[in-house]
Amino acid sequence: MAITDTKEVETLIENLVDHFSNQMLGLFDEVPERFVGQTREDWQTQCNEAHHQLLTRVINQVDIVELMLINDDFFSKA
Repeated sequence: MAITDTKEVETLIENLVDHFSNQMLGLFDEVPERFVGQTREDWQTQCNEAHHQLLTRVINQVDIVELMLINDDFFSKA
């Protein structure tokens, strides 16, 4: 079982990604000049896609590093 399959790590990753998404959503109100010509719905759609991409990528990277660790890729034989 991968570490990302545990409830604790799953929750940590979800919290990280949710925090990122909330910060990005807040930019629409914090820096309105950045969004001239865009609607809040446009930005929401982009943020939703970014949320999904980030969640997928973080899980994949944690899985890769876990496998590297299990395979002794970080073991120094010196």
